[in-house]
Parts: sequence; structure tokens; C-alpha cells
Amino acid sequence: DLRRSMDAVQRLPGSAGVDIAALGEIVGERDPDIVRWRQKITRVDALHLRLARLDQAPFAGAALRAEAEADLNALIELVGDRDQPHITRWQLRIADSTREILRLADLIAAEMDRAPIVSLAQRERLALPMAQMRALAGTDDPRVLAWNARLEAADQRLAELRVELGPLVDPAVTVTEASATRLSTLLAEYDRLADMETPEAKPWRERLQAFGATMDALRRSLARIDEAEVVSEEAQAAVAADLATYRALASPGDARLAGWLRRLVASRSLIEDLRGTLVVLDERDAFSLVEIEALWVDHERLRPLVLPTDAQASRWGETLGALRRDVAAQRALLERLLADQAQAPVSAGDRGLCERALSVLSARQALNEQDRQRFRRRLILEQERVDDLRRHLLAREDEPVRDRELADAIRLFGRLAGEDDADFARWFGKGADYLRLRDVVAPLDDAVAIPAGASAAVDALAALVGEEDAEVVAWRRKIARVGQLQSLLAPLSARAPTPDDASMLLAELHQLVGDFAEHPAWDAKLTRIARLHADLQRLLGQSCVPSAEAPRLVSALAVEVGDADARVVAWRDRMRVLAGPGQPAWAAEHGSDASGSWARLAIPGSDLAVVLRYCPPGSFVMGSPSDEIGRENDERQVLVTLTSGMWMAETECTQALWTAIMRDDKRTWFSAGPDHPADGVARDQALAFCARVSALIPGVVARLPTEAEWEYACRAGSRAPFSDGEGPIATDQVDRVAWSRANARAGAKPVRGCQANRLGLHDLHGNLWEWCADGYAPYDRTPVTDPAVASAKGVARGGSWGDSPEKCRAANRLALDADTRSGYLGFRFVISPP
Repeated sequence: DLRRSMDAVQRLPGSAGVDIAALGEIVGERDPDIVRWRQKITRVDALHLRLARLDQAPFAGAALRAEAEADLNALIELVGDRDQPHITRWQLRIADSTREILRLADLIAAEMDRAPIVSLAQRERLALPMAQMRALAGTDDPRVLAWNARLEAADQRLAELRVELGPLVDPAVTVTEASATRLSTLLAEYDRLADMETPEAKPWRERLQAFGATMDALRRSLARIDEAEVVSEEAQAAVAADLATYRALASPGDARLAGWLRRLVASRSLIEDLRGTLVVLDERDAFSLVEIEALWVDHERLRPLVLPTDAQASRWGETLGALRRDVAAQRALLERLLADQAQAPVSAGDRGLCERALSVLSARQALNEQDRQRFRRRLILEQERVDDLRRHLLAREDEPVRDRELADAIRLFGRLAGEDDADFARWFGKGADYLRLRDVVAPLDDAVAIPAGASAAVDALAALVGEEDAEVVAWRRKIARVGQLQSLLAPLSARAPTPDDASMLLAELHQLVGDFAEHPAWDAKLTRIARLHADLQRLLGQSCVPSAEAPRLVSALAVEVGDADARVVAWRDRMRVLAGPGQPAWAAEHGSDASGSWARLAIPGSDLAVVLRYCPPGSFVMGSPSDEIGRENDERQVLVTLTSGMWMAETECTQALWTAIMRDDKRTWFSAGPDHPADGVARDQALAFCARVSALIPGVVARLPTEAEWEYACRAGSRAPFSDGEGPIATDQVDRVAWSRANARAGAKPVRGCQANRLGLHDLHGNLWEWCADGYAPYDRTPVTDPAVASAKGVARGGSWGDSPEKCRAANRLALDADTRSGYLGFRFVISPP
């Protein structure tokens, strides 16, 4: 058996060693079979041990793989490969290594073929595959050798580029535009080879970027040279340092640099030429107007080109400015005093000035002959005027100076002839008292403050000319009126009531005396008061609900005019009225919200309660304007005042409320539902309901609202056809506040289904027409107070679910028989305050 199993090429039996040892004891250890079999077992064990190295790593290297392949062949020769799992495993390990070499080769070849030269990034990506390839295929593999050669070539080029780019990190090395261009090309090549950002490239790139930024900044700075045809000295100085730097760094033949240099040379040449022209101002001072203007043009060209501190240019400018101003002043003087349209007499002093001006302008050749003759003629006429006035006053030599005409003539003569004229001195001395007093009161003829002593001066003048003198009467009237106005307006300087017409009084005082010390403060105070009144009128006068802002405004008004001012008192009274009378005796609950005061009326014998809203007294315009859409002829506008407030039910009377009050649970309704409004109610039935409420609940006086009360509550301070809780709304928004034919369809809707108005009342627009207490009749043509019409014809308001939106307007009226019952008709009740 041993010979059959040990000499065959097959797997050795597991007991071969034991069996051979047992046989050796029998036949002796030197038996050739025993020796051969023991050698085979030793050889197989040795091969197993060597091949076991394949199990120690995922893949076998080149040397191991070559040894393993030889060992595996030798093992197969000894034991075969059938039914040998370990041999199969080692064969697979060798095959796996071969496949891994092929995979690595494909991966490396694909990366290497992307570019002629391998980049640094590729090298980093290939580092592991190349190491694996060398380990598996061996360093003498032709592919490995070729790839190593390419890598070494890339390393060599990178080393060369590092040598070229290295100086960029040395601040002492100057970079010029030419060298920057070359180095940028080399850096681009380095980037292609590196194919990644490397720490060593960062300072090279930053140095080139900094150089580029420096050159860009220099070009931007030097571009100022292109901004003007001629470059000023200030601009030249500003760019001098940058120009020097740019010249040192720019490439030879830089076109922009050449252009800048040409412009600077031309600018310096022009500045020197202008200086050469203007230096004549330092050499003489006699110039004609033509010369002055020509020099001025040159100076205006030079001035923006030289430094602001250029003393010579400044001096020339001052000289030319003074010459031009003198010419203009002399010309303006002649035009003002002697022009044909100047009719005012020319005084003696002004005539002297005119003579000088004529002389100066003639010397500077600044007047044409026509103007010179025109001004000369006017001076002759002025002298003739003086002579004529002298003759007029000589003719009145013996008259006392007691009238304005003579006094004004004397003063005019003194101005025209000069106060040192002998005739003037004599005439002025004769009327000195009259003339002095007129000087004191002269401001009374103008809108200026009344001078001190004006009243006494008027008294003294009256003694000379009589009390009936028109000027004396006018002066005294003005003095008295100014004093009266100042007294009336004095409260504006204190916290005190002011006159109702204070603005008109202030305007009159300002017209009489012009600006005065108190005027700005008084005017500002009246503006504040007017603004406060306007705001309060909007919040309180035109509203029927309390305003949270009103107390602050009334307090601000009181700060201005005091608490005793009638308007402050009135506004505070109005706030109290709008706030309501407090909790009524009949109210189970009471409170207030943004819509004002409300009270809850509990219905005896039921769980029902009715919320009523307080409608304060007030005034409003009843009816509609002529241009309101849907307006009818019976809506003529009239001012109505309601002197008493009322508590109005928040909604129309509901069917549940009707049943609880009238104890009538068998009644049928057109649109049934406990929260639906009670419809089909005649006016007498509605009145009976109110009487029943009054009888059931002590202290309650329930009734229907009058037509005026109903419209006042519906409008809630608005003049628009429709309104909600915020105020007026457009016709196309009626669906928010009213059930009408446009949105209700078949029948009335439960109450509170639409928005309330500013008083917190629902369904006044639409749902059901509502009965009013009084009858139908045309409105009065004059304002009325608490109107209530007695008429056999009843009236309902508000429109219904079956009407168009126009019929639901606040002003719309419906006349109908008092016994009318309809599915479109209902009511709401009000309670009068005690």
C-alpha cells in the first residue's frame, strides 16, 4: 500500500509518516524505499513551506512569483494537482498577481499617455501604482524602465524650471516687464508640469502677480496724463515718481510711455510760453481793455496748469482781476446812474464818481464814442435838474416849511447839490424842526418796526401841521393798530388761549411792521395748533368712535394754549362723548374695544344675550352727492345733528331672539335658521317687539332707530356709499360688508357673516331691509336737529340679499306701507340712554 501511494503522483496520505516509521522498524531505516519515501515527504514539506509565502500578501512580487511557479511545478510533479486545494489556491494567487500587473500597467499607461511629459500631479497619482508595479513586475521590466525614464525626464525639466524661477523669491532681484514676460511663460510651463498648486510655486506666482498689479497701478496712475490735453504742473508732480518707476520697469518701445513723455514735454513748453506772455504785467501797469482781456484769457489758460502755490501766477491773477473789476465797476456805475432808463436824480457825490468813471474808461479805451456821448449828455441834464430845483426853491424862499412837498424838495436839493451848498444850508436851517420830526416818523410809511419816539414825533408834527393832516391820521392809526395786534397776539408767547383769528392777525401785523423778533416763534406755534386741530377734527370731529391717539393730541394742544382754552375743553368733551356713558343699569356685561363701548343685554327666560354698540351723538351729512352711482332723487344732502346717543343692536333681530322675546315658536320664516335675521316682519310687529323688550327688562327703553339715526350708525363717520371697520371702501369691494344679489343667492344669510363697520355693527348694508321708527318724507333743505318724520308711509334702509349692491348704499331709502311683510324685510332695535 505504501509503495502504491508513495510512488504514485498523487496527494500523500495523511498517515504516510507513521506508516513509513512502522515499516522502517520492520525492514530497517536504510531500506531504499524508506529512504526515497522519506526524501519525498521532506521535499513536499519544503515546497509547501516555500509556497506558503504566497498566502502572506495579496499579490506576489516578481522574484517570489518566479520561485513559486518553479516550486509549484516541482510540487505538481511529486503529488499531482488533482484534489489539491492548496495547489489550486496558490495557482490562483499567481494568476491574481499577473492580472494585477496587467491592471496596474493599463492604469499607468493611461495616465502616462495623457501628455508628452508627466506632470507632478500625475507623478503623485502614479506613485503608489508605480511602486506596486515595480514590486510585482520587477525593476527590470521593460515597461517599468520606460515609465521611469519619462518620470526622470519630467523631474529634470522641473528642476531646470525651479532654477529659472528661483530668483523670484529674492526681494533683491528686480523684475522688469521683459523678465516678467519670460518668467510668466516658464511658470505656465511649470504649472502644466506640476498640474497642481505646489508650495514652491506660490511665492513665484505671488511675486509675478504683485509685479503685474504694480504695473497696472502705475498705468492707472499715469493714465491721468491722458485726462487733459495739457498736463498741469500739479499733475506732473503727482505722477513724477510713478513715471520714473514705470520707465525703469517698462519694456523698451512701450507706446503708452512714449505718448506720455511727448505730452509732458508739450505741456511744459506751453506753460513756459504763457508765462512769457504774462510777465508783461510785472513790467507796466497801463493797459487797454483789449490788452487786459487778452492777458486774462492767457491767465485763465495758465491758472489750472500751475501749482496753487505759484506766487507769480497768483499775483498776475490778482492784477488782472483788479483791472477787470475796476473797468466793470466803472461801467456799472455809469449804467446804474446815467443809463437812459435810470430816471432817479443823481446826487452831487454820484456825479463826481461818474466824472471819474468816464475818465478811467476813456483812458482804457473801454467806451465806444456813442456810449461816451450818451453818459456825457446825462451829466449835463443832471446839472440842469439841480438848477431847476434851485430856482423852484428860491421862488418859495419866504414860505414856512410845513408840508411834505416842500420838505422833500429841500432834501432832494441837498442830495443833488451837496449839503455844503449855501442855499441848502439856509433852507434846511429854516425847516430844521419839521425835517427832523419827519425823519423820525419816516419808517411808519414802510413795513418795518415802529421806531422809538414815533408817537411823540407824530404829536409834535400834528402841532405844526394840524390834527386833520392825512399823514398824521394814517400814522396814528397804524401805531394804534400795531399796539392792538401785539396785545391780541401776546398770548402766543405763553401757555394761554389764543384768538380764533390769530393767523389772520399775525399776517396783518407782519404786513404792517415786517419781520419782528416774535414772528417766527408765533408763526410756528400757530402752525402746530392748526395741525393739531386738523388731526383732532379728523379723529374726533368726523368720527363716531373713540381714538387712541386723540388724548395725546389734546394734551399737546393744551401745552400750546392751556387747559382753559375753549377748543381744548370742547375736544375733551368730545372724547368723553365718544367714550360713551359707562355701563347701563340693564347691561349684564360692559366693555370697550376699537369700535367703542358695548353692552350685553341678557334675555330673561333664555340663554340668549344681545350685544349693543354705543353710537355717540354727533353731526353728519345725510343723503348722497349728486355724482354718487345709484343715487336717487330722494337723497338730497342735508346736515343733521343728533343730540343724544343710543345703544344699537350689533345685528338685525335674529329668529332666535324673536322667539325668545315674543314667545312665538310657531312662526314661519322665509329663510329659516336661529341665527338668520327675522324676516317678514311688519313695522307694527317690530314696534311690538320693542315694547315687549321694554316690558321684560327693567330700565330698557327699546325702539326702532329713526331714519337719521340709522344712516348715522351705518356711515360710522364715513361719507362714502359703503364702509367697513377701516373706513370707506370701493363699490367693487361691497361683498366684504353686504349680502346682496351679487353674492347671497337664494335667501338671507346668518347675521355677522360680513365685516362690521367702525362702530362694530354688522349687516347694515344688505341682508335685510331694516324698518325705521319715523315715516317717509322729503328731506329738509336746511340743517336739522334730531329729525323724526310722522308719516303714514313707512321707510326702510340698507337694502337686502335680493337687491343690487347700489341699493345697499348708506343713503338709499325705501318707502313702503307700514304693514308690508317680506322675505327681504326685517329690523334691528336700539335702546335710548336714560
